[in-house]
Amino acid sequence: MLTKKEPDLFQRLERETSKKHILFIASIEVTHRCNANCEFCIMKPLINKPSKNKEMTLKKYESLSKDLRELGTYHIQISGGEPLIRKDIKEIIEVFRSNFFTVTLNTNGFCSLTNLFIFYLK
Repeated sequence: MLTKKEPDLFQRLERETSKKHILFIASIEVTHRCNANCEFCIMKPLINKPSKNKEMTLKKYESLSKDLRELGTYHIQISGGEPLIRKDIKEIIEVFRSNFFTVTLNTNGFCSLTNLFIFYLK
């Protein structure tokens, strides 16, 4: 159990990586497509304009993952638009997990998470 004098692991990693100028967290927007139209969304000017916003291929994410690993990155935050709209979102997540990143997925919750949960429960 951590005491008030002991920072948690995340805080210790963040402190150590900032001393060494390591990119601790990378936030990646995998799409600008979205199934919502939220007034407060900072992405609103970019949402659902696919002609201007091409999505990266899985191969490019594989290359990015290797580059971020070499930089010492620990954590990947995946967002968008709505990342669950991408048909290959499971594969994108796995690219980063296979390179030993921790991964979080930011979603609006309007898409079904069932397939994603089943994928990770196997």
